Amino acid sequence: MDIRLTVQGEVHNVAQECLSLRRWLVHNPSVISSAEVSFPRSTRVGAQPGLSLEEINVITQNAFNFATLVVAIATWRRQRNGHPPVTIECRHVRVRLSEGTPEENEEAIRSLNALPPEPPESPEPHEPHEPSGDGSTSDDGAGDDGTEGPDNAC
Repeated sequence: MDIRLTVQGEVHNVAQECLSLRRWLVHNPSVISSAEVSFPRSTRVGAQPGLSLEEINVITQNAFNFATLVVAIATWRRQRNGHPPVTIECRHVRVRLSEGTPEENEEAIRSLNALPPEPPESPEPHEPHEPSGDGSTSDDGAGDDGTEGPDNAC
C-alpha cells in the first residue's frame, strides 16, 4: 500500500519540514516497524534525477494501522512552529490535518480505515498458447509430459 504525505507551508520551508517529518516517522517504532518511509524520486520534467523533498512516501506490504500514522503526524505537528498542515493520501482518499483537534484526527483515522481492501495483484498476462497438434490449447503452462512449462517454473 502506498501512502503519500505532503507538508504545506512556506515555499522555502517545505523541504525542511518534510525532512523533519521523515526523521520523526523513521524514529517512531510503531510506524517504522510496519512501513518503509522514503522520499520519492523526482519525476519532474527537466529536473536532474534525484530525490523530491516536497512529499514523503510511506509504503507497507501489510495491513497498516492508520491511527499510528495520524497520531505520529499530530505529535510532530504540535512540536513545530506554525503547526504545518499535512495531507495524507492513499488510494485516492485524501485527508488534511490542519486544525490539530482530536476530532480532526479521529475523522482522518475513520476516513483512512474505511478504505476498501486493496485488490490483490493480478498475475502478469500470459502470451496466448499455440494450439497443439490435436487442435486443443493448453492454458495450464504444462508441457506434453506433464512437467511445468517455463511460465510456471520457479
